[in-house]
Amino acid sequence: MNPIKALKAAAAAALIAGAVLPGSGLAEAKAAAPAPLLFIDGQAQSSALSVGGRILIQLRSLQDPDWLTYSYDAKTRTVRAASKDNSKIIELKEGSRTASVNGKPVPLDVSVVIRDGKTYVPVRFVSESMGAYVSYDSAKSRTVVRTPKGQKSYDALMGGDLAAAREAALDLTALPLKDPLAVEGEGFSVTYSFPTGEALRYEMVYKQLLSSIVIDGDGIAQVVYQRSEIYGQPPKEKGTKPKSIAPGYYFTDNVMADYIYYGSIDSNGEAKELEAIDRASHPEYKNKLIVPIDGEKRTDGK
Repeated sequence: MNPIKALKAAAAAALIAGAVLPGSGLAEAKAAAPAPLLFIDGQAQSSALSVGGRILIQLRSLQDPDWLTYSYDAKTRTVRAASKDNSKIIELKEGSRTASVNGKPVPLDVSVVIRDGKTYVPVRFVSESMGAYVSYDSAKSRTVVRTPKGQKSYDALMGGDLAAAREAALDLTALPLKDPLAVEGEGFSVTYSFPTGEALRYEMVYKQLLSSIVIDGDGIAQVVYQRSEIYGQPPKEKGTKPKSIAPGYYFTDNVMADYIYYGSIDSNGEAKELEAIDRASHPEYKNKLIVPIDGEKRTDGK
């Protein structure tokens, strides 16, 4: 996927790790279990905890310097989060079921937990007091959290300019198939192909492995199909084959040459190169891959 200043090292370590000291939070930490599926800004979080039916997330997973900054007071075992303009200041103390928001007490569903040196805060508090988007899908047993920065990316993904939406799609790490196929063979480039006018489904080809990815309404990417073709071996397939992406457009990231190659794909699946872009000569494409296609209009999304 696409490659995409933190606080000083000592401060960052203090704020995120904290120190595990005696306190009532330890009892809840011991009772904590892995949480149901949780996504923050479209990325799956394997480190979330469930305490008494409440979901807690790692504070460091909410890193968004344009939204909040953090600090940690080891003496009082208190985490302090402040908005960029200091209009909102939040304090969370280990083991306490009450937080402070701009000096006013706010009850918590469950106390802050420090486990294995990491600070966890309840999702509900994030939603109500820290300004993040949070939703829970009981049918899928998953919680979706978006920071303000993540919400902007989601809005671009779902309803924005087609090129920006495709870049946002490629920034997501797709959930793999159960027992996925292995990447085999040789190659130094990755090709992404989108149907004409669409950003919420695409194919990725790396080496001899093709993966079909679909993005749902929550902005969660999922690999739904894979096909591997190794010379001299019968093809291998996993998942459910989706409808063809043709006609469409492809974008190839040649890592070794630092070039972008892109072109069209006709209804028969035949590709035609339109242009090759040298990133060294076009710095506007640094860390980017998608090239806007003249005349192409978006047909999916909200």
